[in-house]
Amino acid sequence: MKRRMSTLLSGIIAASYCVLNAYIAFAEDATSARESDNGSEKYGTTILITVVLITAGITLITYICGSITAKMNQEKGYEQGFAWGALLWIIGIAIVACRPYKNQGKENNKNTPADELTKYKNLLDSGAITQEEYDAKKKQLLGI
Repeated sequence: MKRRMSTLLSGIIAASYCVLNAYIAFAEDATSARESDNGSEKYGTTILITVVLITAGITLITYICGSITAKMNQEKGYEQGFAWGALLWIIGIAIVACRPYKNQGKENNKNTPADELTKYKNLLDSGAITQEEYDAKKKQLLGI
């Protein structure tokens, strides 16, 4: 799990780096285009490349965050969860990480062998079962 998370977070960092570099290149080229004679053509190409790189980076970050939250939700017993990460990015991952496991409270409701024996003892005392049935169930519950 740690390896998978570190790989996905590395992807987020790489996509963020891509977006940042595109923005820096755009800013530098826009500045130099204004200073040159043939600036309008170079400026248009820079805008197109910048938009494509920023869109690709944002799409990649959205997919990675959505995949992380979907996997975390699946491990916690929930069916879906891609939207949490896709829409909220890192905040969505934090929200899903804080969600409790779906079956967390159900495991505490299981009866222990002592509870079962008490139940069968009450049935024996009320006459609902015989002594032999009680003894057989007692052996079964205690593993004798």
